[in-house]
Amino acid sequence: MVRTQVVLEQSQQIALRELARERGVSVSEVIRTMIDREVARRQADQVRLAATALRDSYVSNSDLTAFGVIEHEGLDDER
Repeated sequence: MVRTQVVLEQSQQIALRELARERGVSVSEVIRTMIDREVARRQADQVRLAATALRDSYVSNSDLTAFGVIEHEGLDDER
């Protein structure tokens, strides 16, 4: 772990201490948990945006949407 110094508003410090006390953990643990949640939320947002862009690209590309069924000639022969 890396030690980091952060400047907080007094109200933020009070809120962090209350959360830590309620959860029975350190203020550092509360902060790490908040950071982990924010990073996970950001990653999920990025995946959602990429999936939407991919879907939009697929839907707007007639070369991709022209097929109703993908041909599978020869696949059944390998069983």
